[in-house]
Order: sequence, then C-alpha cells, then structure tokens
Amino acid sequence: MTQWGCAAPQGHHPTACTLAGHALVTWLAVWAGKWIGGRISEKLLYRLSGGLFLAFALISLQQALS
Repeated sequence: MTQWGCAAPQGHHPTACTLAGHALVTWLAVWAGKWIGGRISEKLLYRLSGGLFLAFALISLQQALS
C-alpha cells in the first residue's frame, strides 16, 4: 500500500500519500481485530496467535539452517 503512495501523481507529496496508506492499513487492521474479537473467544484467539507464532518461528529456523 505504501508503494502505491510513492507512485502518487505529480503534485502530491509522496510522504503524505505514504502516511495516508499507513493510516488506511492501520485502520483496517484495527477494524478487522475488533470484528474477529467479537466472534471468537479470547482464549481461542490467544491459542491461534501462539500457534501461528510457533509455525513462523519453525519456518524461519528451517530457512536459516538450509
């Protein structure tokens, strides 16, 4: 999204477009978090996020060793 901001039309400052892109993506992440949080339990959310963390850690470790 921020790269879209850097390719802004002539006359727009790339920094302003980049900040707008970050703001949009941040808002989307907060909204999605609230939406998901209202549909699944906090305990399940912690377990899913912990499982994803461990999965990414194992994938990173495998890539570092190969």
